[in-house]
Amino acid sequence: MAEMWCDAKGELAVGARRPLPSHFIIAGPGALLRRAIESLARLAYDGRTWLVPGVPEAASKAEAMAALQQFRERVTKHIDREVAARKEAR
Repeated sequence: MAEMWCDAKGELAVGARRPLPSHFIIAGPGALLRRAIESLARLAYDGRTWLVPGVPEAASKAEAMAALQQFRERVTKHIDREVAARKEAR
């Protein structure tokens, strides 16, 4: 079981233990979380860093937290759909 988290700049990561301080997004199988990032996150200019859409450009902490919550909801729905599709395929 892995966790997905982001830092205050919106940089996403997946791993066994999230560092503090960081914002927890969701837990689940690592491969599933990475696919969700590749489908829903924004790739930074460096071509390697995944970002929570809306967090880096947020004008306030409240805007950043709203963007994070919206991303969390999108990730949860994405993972739920993928798990349901896998169950149907069996």
